[in-house]
Amino acid sequence: MKLVHKGIALALIPLLFELSLIATLAWQLNTLEKERQLAGQGRDMISLLTNWSRSMADAAIYLIVSRYHESPSEEKRFKDTLQAMEQQAKALAGSAEALPELKADIAALKARSDKLAAQLSYQLRPGDSLGGNTIFSSNLDMRNQLEPQIVQFIRDCDRLSNRVKTLTHAENPVSLENIWQWMAANGIGSLLISLVMVWFFFGSIARRILKITEDTKYFKTNRKLPPIQANSGGQDEIYELEREFQDMARAVQEAGARREQFTSMISHDLRSPLAAINITLAMVQTGAYGNLNAVGQERINSAEKSIQRLLNLINQLLDTEKLEAGLFQLQISRVGLLSVVYPAVEALKQLADEKQIELSFRCQDYEVEVDLERMSQVVQNLLSNAIKFTPKWGKITLKSEETEDSYIVSVSDTGVGIKEEFLERIFDRFEQISEHDMPRQAIRQGQAKNRLSTADRLAGSGLGLSICKALVEAHGGEIGVHSLEGKGSTFWFSLPKPEPGKR
Repeated sequence: MKLVHKGIALALIPLLFELSLIATLAWQLNTLEKERQLAGQGRDMISLLTNWSRSMADAAIYLIVSRYHESPSEEKRFKDTLQAMEQQAKALAGSAEALPELKADIAALKARSDKLAAQLSYQLRPGDSLGGNTIFSSNLDMRNQLEPQIVQFIRDCDRLSNRVKTLTHAENPVSLENIWQWMAANGIGSLLISLVMVWFFFGSIARRILKITEDTKYFKTNRKLPPIQANSGGQDEIYELEREFQDMARAVQEAGARREQFTSMISHDLRSPLAAINITLAMVQTGAYGNLNAVGQERINSAEKSIQRLLNLINQLLDTEKLEAGLFQLQISRVGLLSVVYPAVEALKQLADEKQIELSFRCQDYEVEVDLERMSQVVQNLLSNAIKFTPKWGKITLKSEETEDSYIVSVSDTGVGIKEEFLERIFDRFEQISEHDMPRQAIRQGQAKNRLSTADRLAGSGLGLSICKALVEAHGGEIGVHSLEGKGSTFWFSLPKPEPGKR
């Protein structure tokens, strides 16, 4: 399964689970709302039945009091009670629409209520025609005759109320507590499903990515592939990454093998013949093969310089390859900083004097742990570049300073500077400054030729700064450059302070 499909499944399955949770909660809330409405209707009907039965009893009492005292106010209360009973009966019939099972019972109860109400109303003002109603001569007779019917009516109202309670009471009512329990259960279920899916889908992914990381570190350290294990993750993107990494590592191994062959060829097949030629030219100069005229001597000197330049280039290439391959061994010792920088100053002082360049030296003799020869090579390279790219009557300053955890050595010149965009790649291999990399102002002023002649460019290999960078970093330091157009450049490197008491 592809990673994209695993990602979709990881998102889709919990989503479906959550949708089912939402649907279930919606159903439960709807059920809860229906139960709430039904319970409310039941309470309303029970209240109407209670008021109806009470009104029937009150009507009988008001009738007796009205006949006994012949009180208009009691008569009015009697009539108002009969009207209230009529309204209660209508309201009860309307509420019964939600419970069709009670319609017949309510209709029968209303018929009895109407009959009793008519009988009670007739006893208040009996007419000439009896109309089928009995006229009671005394309140006692009326009470004895009507009271059993009223009591039975009240009992029937109570029984109907109990039936309403039964019909409107849910057997398994849904409560908020049930909903919260359901939500908690679904939340825990969603979490467990997500965790299981993450473990199932990405547990192996993490392990395989970690394996690729370990293989990369192994390859970086040992310059060869680790033992290749059989793929167990299917044909997904990580498998393709593993395959591409292995192909890349094999290609790098093959390139490294070819580079080693090339380095060996340079070391043996080029350097040895050039050294032999150089010896032969030196013998020619001494007159071992006869005397040379002035022109011949000049040509021999030029050839000897060219061969020496080639030998230096070959040595730089070999040093670069050793540094990049991690095969360069440093001879670390604790020395004073002056013993590192002073030999470089002495070696290049004559060249600076020839260009009438002022060489300022301001260094403290800090104690450092370095390979003396290699760090002197770094300082000499930086000074040589500064002299080469500084016009006549310029100034070069070599100084040192101390920070909290390191010593910094800097070489500053008063040239025209370097373009900012070139500074990012100036320490790369085979990078050389050309007129294109210098400020236009310097070129317009004619200073570029003084600063960087064609001979200077040919004399450089583009490897010096890259070697300086590799050597400084091998000592645990950093190297960098600052340059301002029209004001010159400053190359600097740092060396970590030695640990106290350690030799």
